[in-house]
Amino acid sequence: IHNNGNANHTHVEVNDEMFGGILNQPMGDDGNGILEKGESWIYKRTYTITQNDLDNKGIPVIGSGKISNIAKVKSLELPSPTEDRVDVDIQNNPSINLVKTGKIDRDFKTVTYTFKIKNTGNVTLNDLVLTDLKFTEPIR
Repeated sequence: IHNNGNANHTHVEVNDEMFGGILNQPMGDDGNGILEKGESWIYKRTYTITQNDLDNKGIPVIGSGKISNIAKVKSLELPSPTEDRVDVDIQNNPSINLVKTGKIDRDFKTVTYTFKIKNTGNVTLNDLVLTDLKFTEPIR
């Protein structure tokens, strides 16, 4: 946060619900707890993207493709909160790998096939259906 006004601010509160509410321990404060004219305070937090965030393609708005976050700041001198929002694009990378192997059985009349499917992407894959020209029905 930056004080670009002409007055100092006391009892500054930065609120970010994604990180549990009121943030503390800003960098840049000269130790007096007053956001002085021209002074900037920096708060850093890290959000770990969850599998659910990826699968839902967004938080808090499902399907938005973004992680959206709003922070608010207020002080004794400016009691109505000012807010800022940032949207970060989610990188969904669905990917799948299939390895098919075959082994002739001891009777030398049949072949047993093994299909190894691996999710190599970062999203959960649902309702997979494996088809093969050698079989008339999908393999589930």
